[in-house]
Amino acid sequence: MVTKIMHALLLITVVHQLAVSLLMEGPRPGRSADIFFTLHEYGGYAAFVVLCVFWIWSIVRRGETKLGALFPWFSGDRIKAVVADLRLHATELRRRRLPAADDRPLASAIHGLGLLTVTLMALTGVLPAVGLVSPGSGQLLISTHKLFANLMWAYLIAHAGLAVVHEVIGERVLPKMFSKNG
Repeated sequence: MVTKIMHALLLITVVHQLAVSLLMEGPRPGRSADIFFTLHEYGGYAAFVVLCVFWIWSIVRRGETKLGALFPWFSGDRIKAVVADLRLHATELRRRRLPAADDRPLASAIHGLGLLTVTLMALTGVLPAVGLVSPGSGQLLISTHKLFANLMWAYLIAHAGLAVVHEVIGERVLPKMFSKNG
C-alpha cells in the first residue's frame, strides 16, 4: 500500500511539474519570474522530497519489485530475462496480443528507466535552484532538465497509454492499481 501511495504522490508531483512548465516563464534580465515559474519551483522541491522518500522506500521495502529488477543492467541473468521478455512481447504483438501486465522483467526495467528519468529531471532542476552548482554549469543543467522533461512526457504518455490498452483488452489493471489488495 505504501508503494501505491508513493507512486500516486510521485505521479501527482510529476504531472504538476510538467503541466505548469507549459505555462511558466522564468526570470529574465529586468523581469521577475511569473507565478507559474514559482509554482514550478516550489512544486519541484515537493517533487524532490517525494522522490527521495520513494527511493528510500524502494531500498527498504520487502516483498515487492526489487531494485535489481528495476535496474537489471548489472546482471547477465537479469539482462537475459529482459531480452527474453522483449522477444515474448514482440511475438505476442505480431499476434495482436499483449502478454499479461504482471510483474514482468521488461516492465520492471522500463519502470526503472522512468525512475531514473524523474530522478535526473529532479536533480537537474533542484541543484541550480538551490545554488549548488556554478552559474556556468547551471545553464547546462537546465538544458538537461528540459531534455529529461521531454523524455518524461514521452514516458508518462506511453506508461498511461499502455495501462489503458491493457484495460481495453480486458486485463483489469486499473482496479489493481487503485485497490488495497491489487
